[in-house]
Amino acid sequence: MSQIILYQGACGIVLTTDSRAVHFTESGEPRYFTISKLYPLGATILLATVGAGYGHSLCRAFQMRVQQMRLTRGEDVIDLAFPFFRDAVQAHPNDGEQEGDPELQKVYFIIAGTITGNPDNPLGFAVYAAEHAADPLHPLSTGHFVCIPRQLSLERRLLTLTPGEVSCEQVEELCTNFLVRLASSSEDIGAPFIVSRISTGGIHTRTVEASAAQEP
Repeated sequence: MSQIILYQGACGIVLTTDSRAVHFTESGEPRYFTISKLYPLGATILLATVGAGYGHSLCRAFQMRVQQMRLTRGEDVIDLAFPFFRDAVQAHPNDGEQEGDPELQKVYFIIAGTITGNPDNPLGFAVYAAEHAADPLHPLSTGHFVCIPRQLSLERRLLTLTPGEVSCEQVEELCTNFLVRLASSSEDIGAPFIVSRISTGGIHTRTVEASAAQEP
């Protein structure tokens, strides 16, 4: 499974991910390719997915629904999101893509940005998960950061950061360096790494090649 890391602090929300995906041939051979896991839903809202490949088609469908309904308020987007993805995951056929490897049965969706409806603190994020083929999509309870899949060593380091004091640049460096190290030991993780910073002023996204990241 690919990796998504999200951290919310005083500077905004930092969301980092790799760009590798895998397709299995009829003979079971893996074929790796590059794909973006981020889907803009507006000037200050991002949707991301990781896990089962069909999550990307659902993200594109949701992105189109938001555009068709001309939703501009983050609270309207988040109100639509959970029932949309819950029903879409439930309706998705339990085909070969979801059989065998338990990792291929998991799917996660993250919506991050100005979604709270609170004018004084509009930034927030929500995580929805279905963690096996028979698991209904449900919200995940999190703190001010989340790693999908779980990465205990990184989570311990993120816990040491004080949200009101750490800069977005520090969080970005920590997360991208972690992804570089992870990519060196896992075929499921690959560059380029995508780094998005979300604030009330907009979304700034950049790509980082493995050679450009530096060990802390």
